[in-house]
Amino acid sequence: MKEWLQEEQQMIPKLTEDQKAMLDNLLQINISNERRKKLCMPWKDAVIVTVLGRSMMLKVMREKIEWILKSSNFELIDLLNNYFTFGSEDKALSQKLLFEGPWLIQGHYLAVQRWSPNFNPYSNSIGKIAVWARVPTLPTHCYSEELMLELGNMCGKVLKVYMNTLAYCKNRGTTMERGHFARVSVEVDLNQRLKSKFVIRNRIYKVEYEGLDVV
Repeated sequence: MKEWLQEEQQMIPKLTEDQKAMLDNLLQINISNERRKKLCMPWKDAVIVTVLGRSMMLKVMREKIEWILKSSNFELIDLLNNYFTFGSEDKALSQKLLFEGPWLIQGHYLAVQRWSPNFNPYSNSIGKIAVWARVPTLPTHCYSEELMLELGNMCGKVLKVYMNTLAYCKNRGTTMERGHFARVSVEVDLNQRLKSKFVIRNRIYKVEYEGLDVV
Protein backbone atom coordinates (compact mmCIF):
# COMPACT_ATOMS: atom_id res chain seq x y z
CA MET A 1 0.00 0.00 0.00
CA LYS A 2 2.77 2.44 0.94
CA GLU A 3 4.61 1.63 -2.28
CA TRP A 4 1.47 2.26 -4.34
CA LEU A 5 1.00 5.66 -2.69
CA GLN A 6 4.61 6.58 -3.46
CA GLU A 7 4.12 5.55 -7.08
CA GLU A 8 0.97 7.64 -7.28
CA GLN A 9 2.75 10.72 -5.95
CA GLN A 10 5.50 10.31 -8.53
CA MET A 11 2.91 10.09 -11.32
CA ILE A 12 1.03 13.28 -10.42
CA PRO A 13 1.81 15.87 -13.13
CA LYS A 14 2.71 19.46 -12.33
CA LEU A 15 -0.30 21.60 -13.10
CA THR A 16 -0.52 25.20 -14.15
CA GLU A 17 -2.78 27.59 -12.27
CA ASP A 18 -5.33 27.37 -15.09
CA GLN A 19 -5.33 23.57 -14.91
CA LYS A 20 -5.77 23.67 -11.14
CA ALA A 21 -8.69 26.05 -11.54
CA MET A 22 -10.25 23.72 -14.11
CA LEU A 23 -9.95 20.76 -11.74
CA ASP A 24 -11.65 22.74 -8.98
CA ASN A 25 -14.67 23.22 -11.25
CA LEU A 26 -15.04 19.52 -12.09
CA LEU A 27 -17.05 16.94 -10.19
CA GLN A 28 -14.83 14.76 -8.03
CA ILE A 29 -15.15 11.34 -6.41
CA ASN A 30 -13.41 11.26 -3.06
CA ILE A 31 -11.30 8.14 -2.56
CA SER A 32 -9.39 8.24 0.70
CA ASN A 33 -6.34 6.09 1.31
CA GLU A 34 -8.43 3.67 3.35
CA ARG A 35 -11.12 3.44 0.68
CA ARG A 36 -8.46 2.91 -1.96
CA LYS A 37 -6.92 0.13 0.09
CA LYS A 38 -10.31 -1.59 0.33
CA LEU A 39 -10.85 -1.29 -3.42
CA CYS A 40 -7.42 -2.76 -4.13
CA MET A 41 -7.69 -5.75 -1.79
CA PRO A 42 -9.32 -8.13 -4.33
CA TRP A 43 -6.44 -7.41 -6.72
CA LYS A 44 -3.47 -7.52 -4.36
CA ASP A 45 -2.30 -10.96 -5.56
CA ALA A 46 -2.97 -10.33 -9.26
CA VAL A 47 -0.21 -9.90 -11.83
CA ILE A 48 0.12 -8.06 -15.12
CA VAL A 49 1.47 -9.99 -18.10
CA THR A 50 2.39 -9.21 -21.69
CA VAL A 51 4.33 -10.92 -24.45
CA LEU A 52 7.22 -8.77 -25.62
CA GLY A 53 7.34 -8.21 -29.37
CA ARG A 54 4.20 -10.13 -30.23
CA SER A 55 0.48 -9.29 -30.06
CA MET A 56 -1.67 -11.96 -28.46
CA MET A 57 -5.41 -12.63 -28.64
CA LEU A 58 -7.11 -13.29 -25.31
CA LYS A 59 -8.00 -16.88 -26.20
CA VAL A 60 -4.47 -17.71 -27.33
CA MET A 61 -2.88 -16.07 -24.28
CA ARG A 62 -5.19 -18.02 -21.99
CA GLU A 63 -4.27 -21.29 -23.71
CA LYS A 64 -0.56 -20.55 -23.37
CA ILE A 65 -0.85 -19.67 -19.68
CA GLU A 66 -2.95 -22.78 -19.03
CA TRP A 67 -0.12 -24.80 -20.58
CA ILE A 68 2.50 -23.04 -18.43
CA LEU A 69 0.55 -23.46 -15.19
CA LYS A 70 -1.06 -26.81 -16.00
CA SER A 71 -4.26 -25.27 -14.64
CA SER A 72 -7.30 -23.38 -15.89
CA ASN A 73 -8.27 -22.08 -12.45
CA PHE A 74 -7.73 -18.40 -13.20
CA GLU A 75 -9.27 -15.33 -14.78
CA LEU A 76 -7.55 -13.40 -17.54
CA ILE A 77 -8.67 -9.89 -18.46
CA ASP A 78 -7.43 -8.32 -21.67
CA LEU A 79 -6.33 -4.72 -21.30
CA LEU A 80 -5.17 -2.20 -23.87
CA ASN A 81 -1.78 -2.32 -25.60
CA ASN A 82 -1.35 -6.12 -25.40
CA TYR A 83 -1.47 -6.31 -21.59
CA PHE A 84 -3.48 -8.78 -19.52
CA THR A 85 -4.46 -8.97 -15.85
CA PHE A 86 -4.13 -12.45 -14.35
CA GLY A 87 -5.98 -13.35 -11.16
CA SER A 88 -6.85 -16.54 -9.32
CA GLU A 89 -8.31 -17.66 -6.01
CA ASP A 90 -5.33 -20.02 -5.92
CA LYS A 91 -2.54 -17.66 -4.88
CA ALA A 92 0.05 -20.32 -5.78
CA LEU A 93 -0.74 -19.85 -9.48
CA SER A 94 0.06 -16.13 -9.38
CA GLN A 95 3.24 -16.90 -7.47
CA LYS A 96 4.24 -19.50 -10.02
CA LEU A 97 3.85 -17.01 -12.88
CA LEU A 98 5.76 -14.35 -10.98
CA PHE A 99 8.53 -16.43 -9.42
CA GLU A 100 9.18 -19.52 -11.50
CA GLY A 101 9.89 -18.00 -14.92
CA PRO A 102 11.20 -16.67 -17.10
CA TRP A 103 8.57 -17.97 -19.48
CA LEU A 104 8.67 -17.99 -23.27
CA ILE A 105 5.60 -17.98 -25.54
CA GLN A 106 6.30 -18.76 -29.17
CA GLY A 107 9.88 -17.67 -28.66
CA HIS A 108 8.93 -14.36 -27.05
CA TYR A 109 9.52 -13.37 -23.44
CA LEU A 110 6.47 -13.29 -21.16
CA ALA A 111 6.93 -10.21 -19.01
CA VAL A 112 5.31 -10.61 -15.60
CA GLN A 113 4.96 -7.87 -13.00
CA ARG A 114 3.02 -7.40 -9.81
CA TRP A 115 -0.35 -5.68 -10.14
CA SER A 116 -0.52 -2.03 -9.14
CA PRO A 117 -3.51 0.36 -9.05
CA ASN A 118 -1.26 2.87 -10.81
CA PHE A 119 -0.63 0.63 -13.81
CA ASN A 120 -1.18 2.30 -17.18
CA PRO A 121 -0.93 0.08 -20.29
CA TYR A 122 0.35 2.98 -22.41
CA SER A 123 2.87 4.58 -20.06
CA ASN A 124 4.16 1.38 -18.43
CA SER A 125 6.69 0.64 -21.21
CA ILE A 126 7.69 -2.67 -19.57
CA GLY A 127 9.41 -1.03 -16.64
CA LYS A 128 9.50 -3.38 -13.68
CA ILE A 129 9.44 -7.12 -14.39
CA ALA A 130 10.31 -10.26 -12.46
CA VAL A 131 13.42 -12.14 -13.59
CA TRP A 132 15.86 -14.68 -12.20
CA ALA A 133 19.28 -13.31 -11.30
CA ARG A 134 22.08 -15.81 -10.74
CA VAL A 135 25.77 -15.94 -9.92
CA PRO A 136 27.42 -18.97 -11.56
CA THR A 137 30.70 -18.78 -9.63
CA LEU A 138 29.59 -17.91 -6.11
CA PRO A 139 31.62 -19.84 -3.48
CA THR A 140 29.67 -22.60 -1.74
CA HIS A 141 30.13 -21.08 1.72
CA CYS A 142 28.25 -17.98 0.51
CA TYR A 143 25.08 -19.93 -0.24
CA SER A 144 22.93 -18.51 2.56
CA GLU A 145 19.50 -16.96 2.54
CA GLU A 146 20.88 -13.79 4.13
CA LEU A 147 23.45 -13.33 1.37
CA MET A 148 20.93 -14.22 -1.37
CA LEU A 149 18.57 -11.53 -0.07
CA GLU A 150 21.39 -8.99 0.01
CA LEU A 151 22.44 -9.90 -3.52
CA GLY A 152 18.87 -9.68 -4.80
CA ASN A 153 18.30 -6.26 -3.26
CA MET A 154 21.48 -5.04 -4.93
CA CYS A 155 20.05 -6.09 -8.31
CA GLY A 156 16.46 -4.93 -7.72
CA LYS A 157 13.69 -5.87 -5.30
CA VAL A 158 13.84 -9.42 -3.95
CA LEU A 159 10.75 -11.51 -4.60
CA LYS A 160 11.95 -14.99 -3.69
CA VAL A 161 15.15 -16.92 -2.99
CA TYR A 162 15.48 -20.20 -4.86
CA MET A 163 15.98 -22.38 -1.80
CA ASN A 164 17.67 -25.23 -3.69
CA THR A 165 20.74 -23.03 -4.03
CA LEU A 166 21.30 -22.88 -0.29
CA ALA A 167 24.29 -24.80 0.97
CA TYR A 168 24.07 -27.96 3.05
CA CYS A 169 26.33 -28.41 6.02
CA LYS A 170 25.70 -31.15 8.56
CA ASN A 171 24.30 -29.79 11.80
CA ARG A 172 23.45 -26.46 10.11
CA GLY A 173 19.99 -27.38 8.94
CA THR A 174 19.88 -26.49 5.24
CA THR A 175 20.19 -28.61 2.12
CA MET A 176 21.97 -27.82 -1.14
CA GLU A 177 20.47 -29.59 -4.14
CA ARG A 178 21.96 -27.34 -6.80
CA GLY A 179 25.36 -26.03 -5.93
CA HIS A 180 26.68 -24.71 -9.21
CA PHE A 181 25.00 -21.29 -9.06
CA ALA A 182 23.01 -19.05 -6.73
CA ARG A 183 19.60 -17.94 -7.96
CA VAL A 184 17.15 -15.33 -6.69
CA SER A 185 13.94 -13.89 -8.18
CA VAL A 186 14.07 -10.11 -8.36
CA GLU A 187 11.95 -7.31 -9.72
CA VAL A 188 14.13 -5.14 -11.96
CA ASP A 189 13.51 -1.89 -13.77
CA LEU A 190 14.37 -2.25 -17.45
CA ASN A 191 14.49 1.54 -17.75
CA GLN A 192 17.61 1.54 -15.60
CA ARG A 193 20.95 -0.09 -16.21
CA LEU A 194 21.03 -3.54 -14.66
CA LYS A 195 23.70 -4.40 -12.13
CA SER A 196 26.05 -6.84 -13.82
CA LYS A 197 28.88 -7.22 -11.27
CA PHE A 198 29.53 -7.05 -7.54
CA VAL A 199 32.46 -7.62 -5.21
CA ILE A 200 33.00 -9.96 -2.26
CA ARG A 201 36.32 -9.67 -0.44
CA ASN A 202 38.07 -7.97 -3.38
CA ARG A 203 36.87 -10.56 -5.91
CA ILE A 204 34.52 -9.62 -8.75
CA TYR A 205 31.49 -11.81 -9.49
CA LYS A 206 29.22 -11.61 -12.52
CA VAL A 207 25.43 -11.47 -12.30
CA GLU A 208 23.40 -13.10 -15.07
CA TYR A 209 19.74 -12.39 -15.77
CA GLU A 210 17.91 -15.37 -17.20
CA GLY A 211 15.78 -14.78 -20.28
CA LEU A 212 16.65 -11.13 -20.82
CA ASP A 213 18.65 -12.00 -23.93
CA VAL A 214 15.35 -12.36 -25.77
CA VAL A 215 13.83 -9.08 -24.52
